[in-house]
Amino acid sequence: MSLAGCSGGATPPPAQASGQTAAAQGAYQLRSDTGVDVLYFEESKACDCMAEVGVAVKNAVNTHFAQELQSGELRFFVIYSDDWSNREILEMFKNQPFDLFIVEVENGRGLATPLYELWGVMGDAEAIDLYVRQQIEQSLADLA
Repeated sequence: MSLAGCSGGATPPPAQASGQTAAAQGAYQLRSDTGVDVLYFEESKACDCMAEVGVAVKNAVNTHFAQELQSGELRFFVIYSDDWSNREILEMFKNQPFDLFIVEVENGRGLATPLYELWGVMGDAEAIDLYVRQQIEQSLADLA
């Protein structure tokens, strides 16, 4: 699925640094314990419609899962897909410039699931919030 049409197909120059929020620190590495990682890929200079999706995803994670982020049970990464320093993780996930993945990790072995249904509710922040929240809740329950 290509979303380049939204941003006119132009890719901005590489970002200076990757963005991350909440409890995640440093570059993404698969955890060695059990937990859930959420990775949101975006471009550093997203068009308005894609920026709105990113804001909704970030708000959903940070609003509904503050305790899980604090405990480390959940880690949340925002990764710039136009930052050359992220090329290894981009190759690992084979993602689009804008993508959302949940990685369920049990004892250091992870299963990454792309959340493509997110794009079906694009333009509706409440629906994005609900979808992201439900997907993360399910992943956390799967590992409980």
